[in-house]
Amino acid sequence: MIRYEYSKNGERRLISRVLRNIHKIKAHIHTGKFSSDYSFNEVRKALGNFKITDNNYNKNYERAAIRNTKKQLFKLFFNNQKPGVPKTYLEIYGKTLCHSTVKDLYQKLPHLRVSQLEYTIDLFCNNHEEVAYLFYILRRHLFFPYAKSTSMSGGRYSLLDLNRSTNAVFEINYKSRIWAAKVYERGPDGPNNQTAVKRRKRWKHLDCDRVRIEITAKRKKLKTKNTATIEELFNSPKFTKMLGFQNSQRSHFNFKCFKSHKDLPKFYEEYSTTDANGNYECFQEEYFNAKNTFITNSSRLIEENTELNSLKKRIVKSVESFDKTWIQKTKRLELIDVNRDDI
Repeated sequence: MIRYEYSKNGERRLISRVLRNIHKIKAHIHTGKFSSDYSFNEVRKALGNFKITDNNYNKNYERAAIRNTKKQLFKLFFNNQKPGVPKTYLEIYGKTLCHSTVKDLYQKLPHLRVSQLEYTIDLFCNNHEEVAYLFYILRRHLFFPYAKSTSMSGGRYSLLDLNRSTNAVFEINYKSRIWAAKVYERGPDGPNNQTAVKRRKRWKHLDCDRVRIEITAKRKKLKTKNTATIEELFNSPKFTKMLGFQNSQRSHFNFKCFKSHKDLPKFYEEYSTTDANGNYECFQEEYFNAKNTFITNSSRLIEENTELNSLKKRIVKSVESFDKTWIQKTKRLELIDVNRDDI
């Protein structure tokens, strides 16, 4: 395990190293989940054949079916078991939920409701050691203003330990019905880079090439951003609006530190407050401690950590570019449709 000295220059050197070794940032939507009043046969007719399979996952439905394509896996749940549950529930997995898939859904199943989206930011690093450094820095400086809890899972995490066997996962608000977030080390998609641990897929740490920041927006949150129907999603994913960086006080996450206060650590000092499992060096947990223990209005004692401004700007640029490209694709399709001769 590597430990840096707790000094302003030491922290700045580590941040500088981390920022220097992020060679690409990619914003996208990872997975999508949709509910509807379409029957199983209507969905199958629209999207193609599904193979009936065991349903050991969604207790709201009696049966399940899957459909594999080159790019994505479709899971369809049907025969609802509880009153008030939609007729069918569709989950789509793959490297990314691309515009062409959403277009296809909108054209063939226009009354789909968006139940959940995973807004994703991938920070690519040169090797697994740089991934570990970045993960450490993000835990020390990320702040989620609406979070109620944090936890750790995945590979054994011991601060700047470069020798852990599998990837580490930092979970925020994990049990919330409105939104949740994960910050985790990971490698490329594909079975050759993954190892199964307790029925959940992990990556060998040696294979990790990025840290992913993943915001899971559930239906209640999507409604507030006007992304709750397939038509609204097709028109714009509203990634920029979801993150809310335009208003730093209300953004979904940001880079923060404490203002000068005799009872609170500076941005380069040790964060000794632990979560339920003893993990420390986490600004979010330090904030919880300040809020719950001795400071009634601790939100007034935090400020933006300017040491990470350049990273924030790169993230914003990537997210805005993703939104812009998506909207342009939709507009091009609308122009093609308007100019069709067979209308």
